[in-house]
Amino acid sequence: MDITQQIRDERLRQIDVEGYDAQHDAQHVCGEIIQAALCYEASGLGKPDLGPDGVPKTWPWEGASWNPKGGVADLVRAGALATAEQDRRRLAGLPPDPVAERIISDTKTGRAAPSLR
Repeated sequence: MDITQQIRDERLRQIDVEGYDAQHDAQHVCGEIIQAALCYEASGLGKPDLGPDGVPKTWPWEGASWNPKGGVADLVRAGALATAEQDRRRLAGLPPDPVAERIISDTKTGRAAPSLR
């Protein structure tokens, strides 16, 4: 399965299993979704900046919600969260987030990690 399909599938899982749909995402207006994407991207690249509790220092939510899987799986999560942020912004009539665009592009093209190619 290609990386684009993995990102789509993860986003659908977030919606269907976790309940993180557009209505839920609309509540996160302070950059939380993109910050979570950045944390998963760093984890996927093997560069997480973890606090003493094992949670990224910049994780925007409760520590119990940090659930890294490592490697490509975390890069896919980063792409799905970045997609969620872009959808949230589009529905709110806001311009695209350049960080989200970069995460999505880097993940899809393999720039995030050459093993994705």
